[in-house]
Amino acid sequence: MNWLSSFVRPKIQALVAKEDVPDNLWFKCPQCEQMIFHRDMVAHLYVCQHCNHHLRMPVAARIDHLFDPDTFSPVS
Repeated sequence: MNWLSSFVRPKIQALVAKEDVPDNLWFKCPQCEQMIFHRDMVAHLYVCQHCNHHLRMPVAARIDHLFDPDTFSPVS
């Protein structure tokens, strides 16, 4: 191995490498098949803005909407 492939190439690849994009940035509405940004979905309480289809809400988000802060304690 020479110094170009063992030292210089990894440094260049680290500079040019793309950052990983999370998989959960977009939701696809099962009704109208429109792509919706996750912040818009949370802001509209998991209702599609295009067709008003109600999507499944995560459990933690549903509990936050149903109960006042610091009043819910899970039973384990």
